Amino acid sequence: MKFTNANTLSFESHQRYLNEIGEYSFFHTYNVLDFYSKSTSTENLSFFCFEQKELVAFVSLGLNTKNKDNSILSFDDTPCHLPIIKSSISPRTRKKYLKEIFNEIYKKMLKHNINYVDFFHHPLKFNNEKPKLDYSNSFQILNFFDVEIVTINLNLFNLKENNSLYEQRLYSKLRQEFRKKKYEDLKLNIININNCEKREIKENFEQYKKFHFTSAGKLTRPQASWDLMLDDLFQGRSTLFVLKKDKKDLSFLLCFEHKKYSLAASQANITDKNYLKEYMLRHYLEQKVIDYYKTKGFDFYEIGKTYFYDKYFKKFEEKQKRIGIGKLKFGSDLLPVHFFRFYKNNNNIFDDKHKFVVNNEF
Repeated sequence: MKFTNANTLSFESHQRYLNEIGEYSFFHTYNVLDFYSKSTSTENLSFFCFEQKELVAFVSLGLNTKNKDNSILSFDDTPCHLPIIKSSISPRTRKKYLKEIFNEIYKKMLKHNINYVDFFHHPLKFNNEKPKLDYSNSFQILNFFDVEIVTINLNLFNLKENNSLYEQRLYSKLRQEFRKKKYEDLKLNIININNCEKREIKENFEQYKKFHFTSAGKLTRPQASWDLMLDDLFQGRSTLFVLKKDKKDLSFLLCFEHKKYSLAASQANITDKNYLKEYMLRHYLEQKVIDYYKTKGFDFYEIGKTYFYDKYFKKFEEKQKRIGIGKLKFGSDLLPVHFFRFYKNNNNIFDDKHKFVVNNEF
């Protein structure tokens, strides 16, 4: 098997390869890997795999050196998505290719003196233009590595369900709240390349950035991260939603988009307590955004994860837990996202000290 570094390819070539492989996740795409590698202390080591010149697989891999004494394979706080194998390949050949791929990852761990590698499996996969839910082979990593596992609920809206069920999903108290006449004074502005000139996009984005700074008292992410988010807006890969009263901005929500799938990426409210007391800004804006994507014919809207308890290697701040529990109020389906951590000294089939799997099984 031969490997080609993903960072040597253009956006168009990268996406063409993913389309050929099929069954890829949003977290395998060029712009996501570029975003994480440029906005964190991460080197993009991702690679495409070829067998006798045939494209057969893709591996998302980041070398994070934020802690110089403890290098890890991940994109900072975001794990590497599990490798994908071309959907037309038979199960036995798939095992063979995965063995070669995980062996290559293990070699990189030894080469770079990596303490551990973090993987995860997202339930949405893309084949041609259609996203679909699929958990097949999501635990196949267990054939190769002894890993720690944590599962977290993901709030994922199926926007294709019938309207009567869709309307019943919203938490009843929120439904009653949003019917109040005062919400008629609020207007939703949709900022994207289809509706706005670049000048207007940039002006709104700068205001959204200021909201984050005012709320946190500092820049909440590296400048490179903001630059890439603005570029995504310019390239038509995201939409910025603004909730206004008269001409005053009250709340912003930025969503990434890919082939009829949208992900709520970042939200910020005005800090004026009068408005925060008067309106449920965050929830109202998100519901309006969900309505928008349903009207536009999108298939799925990802609200975010809900965290209840710390477990093993997954620890969460109280703010994360509070926001995550608030996401339940939209009544979307809960789907598990699986996280895997492999420490280099754990059992694995590539280290002679730990071989316990029958060789001919592979």
